[in-house]
Amino acid sequence: MCDADIETSRLRCRALADSLIETFLDYSLRNSAHFAPWEPRLGSEFFLPQNFRNWCQKQIESIANKQSLRFIVSLRDAPDRMVASINYSMIAPLPALSCNLGYSIDESLQGHGLITEALASTNAYVFDTLRLHRIAANYMPRNERSAAVLRKLGFVIEGHARDYLRIADRWEDHVLTALINENWVPQRTLETSR
Repeated sequence: MCDADIETSRLRCRALADSLIETFLDYSLRNSAHFAPWEPRLGSEFFLPQNFRNWCQKQIESIANKQSLRFIVSLRDAPDRMVASINYSMIAPLPALSCNLGYSIDESLQGHGLITEALASTNAYVFDTLRLHRIAANYMPRNERSAAVLRKLGFVIEGHARDYLRIADRWEDHVLTALINENWVPQRTLETSR
């Protein structure tokens, strides 16, 4: 279990837990049409409450095993209404100390800097608390909003991958970016203290 709970001036970012599953389902259903062009096709059965709960339980287990970390983001003054999701997946130990980043924001709240604010705080957590060295984030070339968010956060374009991921039933090219923890230092361990 991860008890990550981060507050910014406008937001609260909490690690996915049992108590947040219903909030997450509500967010996903509210935004399903908005997310459809940007995500793998999930099918209507995915959103049946028990199926969604089972999927979330696997996510929570992955968090407990330090393989991923999903943040449920809400406005500070409305903590029961989820407004964004941030997921750090494929967390790799040494020698990589890296992860992949995915995120989404409520359709009605785009363009207010909220996802940038949330990502700045969760990226700092990943670098400072999890002590990772690299966060990779990829986006479809036509997703100009995502390109702008990543650019503001300091992500650097590293390349272009053809037919990289299957999104909405078609193979999509992606721009590959990464953010490096320039302040990373090795943790002092028995090996490094000898």
